[in-house]
Parts: sequence; C-alpha cells; structure tokens
Amino acid sequence: MLLAVDIGNTNISFGLFKGNRLVRKFDIPSVGFSLGKLRLRLGKKADISAAIICSVVPRLTPAVSAGINKLLRITPIIIGKDIKVPLKNLYRNPRQVGQDRLVNAYAGVMFYGSPLIAVDSGTAITFDVISRKKEYLGGMILPGLNMSLDALHCKTALLPQMKLRPPKEFIGRDTQGSILSGIIHGIAGLADEMVRKIRLVVGEDAVVIGTGGNIKLIAKYSRSFDAVDSDLTLKGLNLIFRDGSQLKAKVSPKKGHFSFGFRTVPKFILIAIFSLLSYSVCFSQPFEEKPLSESVKKGFEEAIQKLDAEKQKEHKKIAAELQAKLDTAVQDWVNQQKSKRNRELNTIIEQQWENLTEFGPRIHRSYYLRDYSYTIINVDIVKTESMIGAYKAVMNVTEKLFAERYHSPDVTYPQDFYYTVTTPVRVNFEYYHDKFVVTTTEYGKGSIDPGWRR
Repeated sequence: MLLAVDIGNTNISFGLFKGNRLVRKFDIPSVGFSLGKLRLRLGKKADISAAIICSVVPRLTPAVSAGINKLLRITPIIIGKDIKVPLKNLYRNPRQVGQDRLVNAYAGVMFYGSPLIAVDSGTAITFDVISRKKEYLGGMILPGLNMSLDALHCKTALLPQMKLRPPKEFIGRDTQGSILSGIIHGIAGLADEMVRKIRLVVGEDAVVIGTGGNIKLIAKYSRSFDAVDSDLTLKGLNLIFRDGSQLKAKVSPKKGHFSFGFRTVPKFILIAIFSLLSYSVCFSQPFEEKPLSESVKKGFEEAIQKLDAEKQKEHKKIAAELQAKLDTAVQDWVNQQKSKRNRELNTIIEQQWENLTEFGPRIHRSYYLRDYSYTIINVDIVKTESMIGAYKAVMNVTEKLFAERYHSPDVTYPQDFYYTVTTPVRVNFEYYHDKFVVTTTEYGKGSIDPGWRR
C-alpha cells in the first residue's frame, strides 16, 4: 500500500491507498505530532511499501519523513524535492506556489477536467485556477474560517473566542450567532462572487471543486460548487506517485561527505579509516599481527576528537539559541499578562474578598488595588521524545496582588489595613515553528496574608 501524507499548518493528513482506492484516512494535529502518535495510528498490521509527502510546513517535513523511515523502513518521496507535479506552472515565480495547491490543481484536472477552479478551505482559503489547456494560472489566498474567528477575538476587547459551527440563523440574534453568520455566510458569498469573476476569465463552463477540512461548511451555503471532495489532495498524491514520470534523481550527498546508502559520513573520518586500512594492507606481513603506528593512531584519535568538538560546539550553540528564544517568550508572557490581567485584577480580588477574615471593627467592604507584581522563580528547558516539539519549557511564577481597604469617613485607623493575595503560576511552553509558544497557564491555589502597612 501507499502512504500519502499532506502536512498542513493545522493538521497532518494521512491516507492509505490500495491501488486507486483510499482504504483509510486519519489526521494528527501538526503541533502535537510525535513518533508515538504516528505508530499508534498506523498500527502494526499496515502493509506499506511506499510513501509520498506534500508539505506547506518546511520545518515539519524532515521530522515526519524521519518518523516514517524509522517506523516503516522506507524513504518517502517529497513533492517538489524528489518529484514534480506534472502540471505546467505559469506563476510569475513558480517556486512560490504551495505544493498542495499544485497537487489539488492536478488532481482536479485529472478527475473533473478543465478549465477548473479548485477551492481549498483549510487554515487559509485558496482559489486555484487552471486553464482549458491544463495550465496552472494562479489564484487567490484569504484567511480561513478558524483564522477569521481567532482574529476577531484577538484583535478586539469584547468579542469572545468560539468554536466553528453552522450558524442557527442568517440574522444573528446574539454576539456568537452574529459572528458565525458573518464569517460563514460571508465566506460563502465571497466564494460565489469569486467564482463568477474567475469564470469570466477562463470560461463559463469552468468546473468548481471544493476540498479541505472546512469546505463542506462553506459549500452548504454557496451555490457555486459542482463537487466537494475533502480528500482531493491525498488522491492527487496517489495519482502523482503512480504516474512517477516526474521523479527526479536522488540528491547527491553534500560536499565533504561520502554516501553509504542513506547515510553520509564526514570526509575526515573516512580519511582516518582509509589510512588505517592502507597501513594494514600495504605494510603488514601476511598472517602476522603488527601494532598500529603512532602516526596512524594519532591521526585516528585526532579525527574522533575533532568530531566530538564539533558536536559539542553545535550543542552549545543550539542551547544558547534555545535559551535566548525562551527568554524572549518569557518576557512576552509577562508583558501580555500585565496587559491582560490589568483588566482582571479587581475581579480577582473581589472573588478572593469573600474568603477574607474580618479583623478589628466591621467596616465597609470597599477596597482598591494598590499594586501587583510577578516574580519568576525558575525557567527550565526539557528535551522531549517528540519529533516536532523536541523541546519544552516550564516557568514557575509567583503573582502577588496588594489590595487595600477603603476607610469610610466615620471610621479612622492610625494605620492602613491591607491584604496580599499570592498565587503560584505554572506556564508551559512548547518549541514550535522555531520559537517557544505558551501552551497552558495553570494557576495554583492562592493564599491571603493580612497585615498592617507600616
């Protein structure tokens, strides 16, 4: 069987093909991909003899390829590197076109004919246009459904974070309904208008095919789609593999290395080994053991030491880069918390207030927030077994909120009474897309300390 892999920004889709038939399909989130998850989803009975990968996330490609190689003992073919999509590309700079767009265009033409408009609704929404001569002309790119929802939440103060789902009514009667209707009906209407304009260019008989994880939600409210095939990219990969006419020669090993099957060895190591072999062949007597010459021993040891030194130097460089990126992520978190929590602190104090013990004569329960601070206890980087998030980090922080009671005019104190609310915070980071991002923030049980201000 063939394992077809489509690496996207949100999900990695896997399809098992037996001939032209898609036998099984499953997805693994791109952020959470690991060798263990791939092993679990593939199962032990999978009879896979070849693999092909299409990726729009360059950083994930080697990790997924290495995982497949380790589990199945096969080297995947990578679209764009080992094999070309057999479609004439008229893009001004052909290298700028995502390989998934070319695969969709090729599969659409092969299954549905040309001229063709392929609409892919994933992390982003793309329109790809293929001429009557089966030439890739170009297309349009716009934010996807989930990206649009996230943007509304992140770029505004009051609009909520929400999950994508069909709107209950066209005219929203609440905030969530209005957002869902606006995003989904808006994108569906946009699709209809885009198709109308594209057909004016390539022909009114252009076939419109939809694909991608969210395409069914758009097609439900649009009148332009002739067909919807959520597995078009995987089917296109299967077609390209079985055609195989565009398969390139294997790339030669990099300069300064020799190739042994799938492995490359630095030249200076081989020089030391060949020196050893040359000594044994040229200068030793038959059937008589001779000790190695000091020069050969020294050369071999120096080669090994040089390799170790290079590895240590590389490890130190990686560690320094990781620490710098983590320091940046930590500072960003603190700044974001100060901005975000500033609006929430009075609410937090108010929630804690009901648990405070009364001290002295009863007074009005009014208060005001005097100050707050964050103290970073420690930040640790941990190496994980994950092939994608190879590094994780944990930061422990102490958050202190200082709240002071307001004295009513008829009550006087020689000193001011205040409370300190201390909360432990644990922040988890994951290394993804060449930087550390916050995955979870856990707030522990807070403690309240009363006292008199001196």
